[in-house]
Amino acid sequence: MTPAASQSVSLAREEVLQHLLGEGEIVILTVKPSPWFVLLTSVRMLAVLALLAVSGNYLGRIWPTVHGLKTIELLCGLFALVRLAAACCQWAGTLYVLTSRRVLRIRGGIKVDIVGCPLVDIRQTAMLTTGLLERFGRIGTLFFQTEKGNLTGGEWVHISRPGEVLKMIDKARTQAL
Repeated sequence: MTPAASQSVSLAREEVLQHLLGEGEIVILTVKPSPWFVLLTSVRMLAVLALLAVSGNYLGRIWPTVHGLKTIELLCGLFALVRLAAACCQWAGTLYVLTSRRVLRIRGGIKVDIVGCPLVDIRQTAMLTTGLLERFGRIGTLFFQTEKGNLTGGEWVHISRPGEVLKMIDKARTQAL
């Protein structure tokens, strides 16, 4: 991406944020998911596709007269590339924002989906790192607990340095109260 193009993208993001903010509301932190997001959101489908491709290869060796097994391997490779491309688009279109009044999850490219919650409504913020890859990559997911339960769809998924981000959110919560 050229420097001019990257400037226009960041300006567009700033314009969107300014449009979303209320009067006197300031942005404290903006976070994108970790680049590991692409692999972590795709790993199940990639595993199934790899299993199908290996099975097709194995069956092709057992029954060399059966045609079309190579096609299975090629289709699995194509579907894997499509899934990774979709995950890259999801990653690029996701932004997590902490303001002086609320937390926001902005997601989407063509149709933007925004989920937010005022900081004063958040009772607890919990961090979850479940897998070995998440621990190794120092990434995690933050959940926001309100009186009504978890903020559905508002979790911050696969972010880098979740402990530091959690501390910033807790600090902003105490200042908002």
